[in-house]
Amino acid sequence: VLQGGRSALILGDSIALNNFEIAGGAFGYNPRGVFVHANVELGWVFDFVGSDGGVSGEGSDQILARVPTLLSTYDPEYVLIPGGFINDIAVDKTSTEIIANLTAILKLIAGRNIVWTTTLPSSLNAGTAARKAVLHACNRWLVSVGKSVPGLTVVDTYSAFVNVSTGSQVSTFSADNLHPNTLGAAAVSRAVVRALRQQLGFQPAPLFGFGTDDYKNMIYNPYGVGSNAGGVGGFVAGGLTGVGPTGCAGTTHASGPRVG
Repeated sequence: VLQGGRSALILGDSIALNNFEIAGGAFGYNPRGVFVHANVELGWVFDFVGSDGGVSGEGSDQILARVPTLLSTYDPEYVLIPGGFINDIAVDKTSTEIIANLTAILKLIAGRNIVWTTTLPSSLNAGTAARKAVLHACNRWLVSVGKSVPGLTVVDTYSAFVNVSTGSQVSTFSADNLHPNTLGAAAVSRAVVRALRQQLGFQPAPLFGFGTDDYKNMIYNPYGVGSNAGGVGGFVAGGLTGVGPTGCAGTTHASGPRVG
């Protein structure tokens, strides 16, 4: 159990699965995962349970069918849902059909802490005007219920991912016009982090407040060992000169840059 010990199930389709699935079908924390990014910035407040909460290609009806078993298996304190209905839109389900499934999911997970993000724009699955209208209707419904359901935090991640001039995703945020890449996940996760800090009181982790001997130190080769450790092309800068911002001077140390 990591910092905070809050067990959390990530539920949904491939956007949920992307928090865990990495190259070659192996499983581990994936930098393309929105909630993985947010969890790091928040200081590992969630302990993710299971990696089967997200299934690629599923629609809201299929996700709904799996919820009772997942809750029984993991009994999570938090349920984190990234969207959950983009595949419905791709097969032209109506907003009425989708909202009925989402309402049923919400009833099953009621009583737990829920973080549900709006579904992201996609020129692949929701590229037509008709499909965009369904996407907007479902997102509006989700934002509306987020104002009245206790324990439900709805995060507007759509706005962080959309190119407002086209109504589709920002081109650099996705390699396939559907799933966030690492850059897209980082951009979207910032909206999640802001919402959780405000509504749940989570605070950021001191990511760079660690010494050389701390395993949480993110600086590669903090001791500066090896033949290519120092110098201009090394892991630890040495012999560098230059002009920095006015009033700022610093010295590079093996455990990382420090300003002083």
